[in-house]
Amino acid sequence: VKTKGVLGEYQLENILDQLLTPAQYEKNVKTKYGSNALVEFAIKLPGRENRDKTVWLPIDAKFPTEDYLNLMDIYVAMSRSESFGVAILEASACQLPVVVSNIGGLPEVVQDKITGFIVGSEDVEACADALVSLVKDRNLRNQMGKAGRKFVKEHYEWTYCSKLMLNIYQHAIQ
Repeated sequence: VKTKGVLGEYQLENILDQLLTPAQYEKNVKTKYGSNALVEFAIKLPGRENRDKTVWLPIDAKFPTEDYLNLMDIYVAMSRSESFGVAILEASACQLPVVVSNIGGLPEVVQDKITGFIVGSEDVEACADALVSLVKDRNLRNQMGKAGRKFVKEHYEWTYCSKLMLNIYQHAIQ
């Protein structure tokens, strides 16, 4: 769905209706335990240990990025091609630990083992190991999430970036 807002919701609902049965997704779902935030649609997935326990995959065309990210516990971007990690910075700003591939600009926006994990783009085992570490250790998730937010504030906040650009322009003029 490329459109946000109400039109995007209609498009998303039509896509879900065409691809899934009504039993495979629901509308207006709380996807995160302890949160009252709702997403327009969520796909039902079976739980890992308990097949009767539903895991929800949130999908929402009009959800603000920050609110959507706050429904997550971990952000994963195993890209094969990437110029710069804006989505990673957004996730880090929301205090999410990240797992990214070592492609393009992604390693520039993640401090390995501090704000998240950097793994090979085709290394499924390393990605799985990083995810298992984060899933099993809430303190590690919180620690990396806080470090990620601090990293974004220190290196990508508008005032810092504008001063950096001004210095570059001043240096170029001289």
